[in-house]
Amino acid sequence: MGRFDGRSLAFVVFFAVAALAQAAIAAIDAEAELELPLQQVVCGRGTLSARIKVPLLTVHSVEQAQASWARDLVALSETCKEPSSKACRGKAGDFADLHYGFQVEGQVVLLKPPQAVQKPFRRSRKGVVSWLVGAEADDDDDEFAEDSVGFVVNRTWKKVWFENAQVAVEPGQALAIGTVYFSNGTKGTEYKVDFSCGFVRDTSGEVRTNLQFFSEPFKVGYNKTTPKSDFTTDAVRKTIKNFGDSVISIGQRHKRGWDYQGRALEFLQTSFHFPPSFFDFSSTKDDDRRATESVVLFKPADAKGLQIRTTFDEVMSYFVATGKGKGIKDDPGLALQHWESFAFDIEGYILLTDYAWAMGEYSFRDGNGQKSPKAQFVFGFRKGPGIEVDGVMEGKLLIDIFHASFPHDGKASASRSDTSGGATVAGEPVTPEDLEEAQERWGKLLVQVGSGYRSAAEFVDTAYAYDLRPVLFKPAEATKVPFRLTRESAISFFGGRKNKSAMKKNGTEDWGFALKPWSLVSFENDEVLTFGDQAYAMGHVCYVGEQGGEQRLQFLAGWIRDPSGTLRMRLMHSSYPDPKAVAAAATIVAAEKKKSKVDRKSISVKDVTEFMSAFSSGLVALGKVSRNATALRSQTVDFVDKFYAFGEGPVLQKVTEASASTRFRMTRHGVISYLVGEDPFFPNDRGFARRPWSKVRFESKGIIISSERAKAMGIWYFTDPSGIEVPLEISHGLLRDFDGKLRLEVEFVSIPYTATMNSTWSTLPGDIEDELVNKVVKSEQFVVSNFWNIVAGIFVFLGIAVVLYFSWAWETHANSGLQMLNLEAARDVTNASNINRSRPNTGATLPPNYYAYQGSYQIGTGRYQSIGNKAGSAWPSAGHPGVS
Repeated sequence: MGRFDGRSLAFVVFFAVAALAQAAIAAIDAEAELELPLQQVVCGRGTLSARIKVPLLTVHSVEQAQASWARDLVALSETCKEPSSKACRGKAGDFADLHYGFQVEGQVVLLKPPQAVQKPFRRSRKGVVSWLVGAEADDDDDEFAEDSVGFVVNRTWKKVWFENAQVAVEPGQALAIGTVYFSNGTKGTEYKVDFSCGFVRDTSGEVRTNLQFFSEPFKVGYNKTTPKSDFTTDAVRKTIKNFGDSVISIGQRHKRGWDYQGRALEFLQTSFHFPPSFFDFSSTKDDDRRATESVVLFKPADAKGLQIRTTFDEVMSYFVATGKGKGIKDDPGLALQHWESFAFDIEGYILLTDYAWAMGEYSFRDGNGQKSPKAQFVFGFRKGPGIEVDGVMEGKLLIDIFHASFPHDGKASASRSDTSGGATVAGEPVTPEDLEEAQERWGKLLVQVGSGYRSAAEFVDTAYAYDLRPVLFKPAEATKVPFRLTRESAISFFGGRKNKSAMKKNGTEDWGFALKPWSLVSFENDEVLTFGDQAYAMGHVCYVGEQGGEQRLQFLAGWIRDPSGTLRMRLMHSSYPDPKAVAAAATIVAAEKKKSKVDRKSISVKDVTEFMSAFSSGLVALGKVSRNATALRSQTVDFVDKFYAFGEGPVLQKVTEASASTRFRMTRHGVISYLVGEDPFFPNDRGFARRPWSKVRFESKGIIISSERAKAMGIWYFTDPSGIEVPLEISHGLLRDFDGKLRLEVEFVSIPYTATMNSTWSTLPGDIEDELVNKVVKSEQFVVSNFWNIVAGIFVFLGIAVVLYFSWAWETHANSGLQMLNLEAARDVTNASNINRSRPNTGATLPPNYYAYQGSYQIGTGRYQSIGNKAGSAWPSAGHPGVS
């Protein structure tokens, strides 16, 4: 064997490793056709700023995903011939993980099964599995009782296939709309369902379904009218306006020296739901009776003394300062400041048959034009005695809970400043607030068509994006032409034909949906997804007719920014619940109620107390994982789904230390952000659960119970690991879900008016809060954002290690005299042109760019160097790299 040149081999290995690293990165770059921020890949739920490269979505990839879903559903139905089969439920879980990506961190999924009514919108793996194979029979806490028989159990679907009416592909989101067919192999029947689906690539490049809305085709004879709520938005607004006008009226009487206290007495007696004079509220020890009888919970924004009030005299004192002789010394009297105007904005409503909520902001203005600070409020209402208005008996709204506060938005650093101000421009990321504004605008434009202020063509051109993108539109009542993919077909649906004979002649079903006319259109979002210039929402849309009837439909909708920055609709799929499914679900739920040990029709004070205790324990549990960003987010999602009523209807929340545009949260996304923080759409959120809290206790100031609803007000004391206790004022609205569990539908949180802190973090010294919030997140950001740099660095490190090793090995051999250059031939060489490139005695030829230097070789110089005589030197052997 020939002699071995270690340094030469070291250099070869070094360059080979470096080349391998570059090739690996180049291969990934070549395969990655799309570069998106992580939060885009996972639909607005990522908190890291890393950029992940994934292949572009294509029509072909969408069709492949659909075919795979259909094929695996058929296989699942073969497995699930037995409802109680463990293998069936396990395979259903695997199906959900594979096609919806529930195991992918940050992946958000919205699914609406075709016949789900009580819990129509599924966001969790459990909800999807329940739809597929039915609710777990031995799970007393199961919330999907209506899924008595799973979609694939005992069905034996022989074939499933999709017929796409339209596929639209965006860089980060693909959409498809059409019809999916399920062929039953046993009965030979065919089940047809309309669908709208959304597809994304996760961070590994796999195509996942993130939106899936199934609806049964509309049938003539559907009962389209939803029972009308006893409370309307107009009635709520009139009651709040009366609140402000009464304060002004009392002040004007005081200014003129009139009987202002009599006017205040009348105001409280006719506007609030205080107990009747014959009921001695303090005499009973029955907590449930005390809570059920007429009670008022009152928390004013600027009371310095008594913060929370529950008696008539205490509330009276706040307005006209009558409590000085009754132990309330600091009330200046809101009405005695002689206000002359009152303004308010309502951010959200909850309207039901026997009670209502409204949340928003109000302010007063005096005669000099001085405006009071804007206060946030939540009003709770219940039915009062009927009164005659224009010859018609109407139920009066009485206030039974009022909580107001001035903002404590905390300190805002440059990284957490409010970025919501200013005009919206094209390409700017869509926020949940932008989407809600777009929904409100869409509803107002539709109402204007029926009022004659706008034509159907103007409505479609203004509200839809037919001139920008393919629009996927499936109206609820369309059957003959179910999918309206062109501008003309949409105009026909909303505006109808010119006359009935033309409609009959053309066989069209378009009677002119926008010509109803409607008086109000409102959206109740179950969940909102926003990423980039796109936004999607799933929930209910309510159309209120001018004559009072209301239609409540399920919907999936999507919006995109146009060049002017305006959000316009590019996806709308709406449907009425199937009457048979409604009746079946009602029967199932009634049976579940009979079997259950829980009385679902009434709430007790004990129930409320136990809920508050469980909620407090949940917050403490979140604090225990606050240093692990991934675990915190995962557990927070479970916490919100357990304690909040997003699956039941609208939820209203007002938080502390948020920016002016994000104080009110109406979405699940917003509530999660408040607890976890580090969300680009809520830049001031530090993460309330990150503090962390080691102890949480609730001190109740009053509870109101009305059948299956409850309202509570009190002080929540949060203690951190260092022993610092932070008090917060809380008002909660709770409902009993149809499965028996209490959930929050209203949450109003405020820092006490007299508190010295401006933030729940301000009690910490220095910048400890920044360390608590950012430490883990920054480390994860560094790893993810520098992933390929780290990989390349590892290769380079290995290359250097190899070089050093072989350099050491060569020096060892050189010192032993095992390998020396033979420079006899070099003495006779005077320039590169006279080089004898033949190896002595063998005739072996050196490579053209090879030269010898103390036993090493170098590539790429094209030069030969004479370095003098070295006794005992020899040419490299034939086994040496580069020698042939």
